[in-house]
Amino acid sequence: MSAEWILEFDNVSLEGHWPYDQGLAGLSCKLAPGDLMLIELGAGGSHTPLCDLAGGVTVPELGRVLFRGDDWAALDPDQAAAARARIGRVFAQPRWISNLDVDENITLSARHHTPRPEREIEADAADLARAMGLPDLPRARPALVRAPELRLADWVRALAGERDLILLEYPLQGVYRERWPVLLDQLGRARSKGAAVLWLQDEWPAEWQGGVAPTRVAELKEGRCLLVERNRHGQAV
Repeated sequence: MSAEWILEFDNVSLEGHWPYDQGLAGLSCKLAPGDLMLIELGAGGSHTPLCDLAGGVTVPELGRVLFRGDDWAALDPDQAAAARARIGRVFAQPRWISNLDVDENITLSARHHTPRPEREIEADAADLARAMGLPDLPRARPALVRAPELRLADWVRALAGERDLILLEYPLQGVYRERWPVLLDQLGRARSKGAAVLWLQDEWPAEWQGGVAPTRVAELKEGRCLLVERNRHGQAV
């Protein structure tokens, strides 16, 4: 396993077929511990395979995706599941197991794929929930939790526990603006502990930039795989 890179896209190509509305062609990039790579998807956004590929859910047609030095395609199901326990994700559209309470959804991965005691897992998640403005972990079915609280719970699920990689798809949608600084602060704490972040956003308002300090900014263009690195002045590099 490579200790230098958390996530590597190695000449990855994938056609833009359902459920994705744009593809990738020859994408290569790397994220080190603490990196935050912001990818702008343009006005209106787009459903891309980037986060599914990063988490090993989707397999590229060409190239490789490596997590902590391991090719997702070479891992058996148990190895892949254990690796995903080190990945947090905020989905563009909330995804919850409907027959589990929200708190059970949040702690599910850690309970099954880490040796940590359940009491410790739940206590840490509850502390994080309170830091984000929730009174406690929501202990009800997802359908019974108000949308703003459910979105904050999304963040708790993504950041709770030991994370090497955090995948964010439009993560501030549905969150009250006054909660943004708290969420960005918690994201900064995760980065300081070595987590790498891949953040997808339709556009990047200047008011957010100071709070997250991306190490790289890029954009997908023309509906496919053209990843254009830009410096802080918006110039292609």
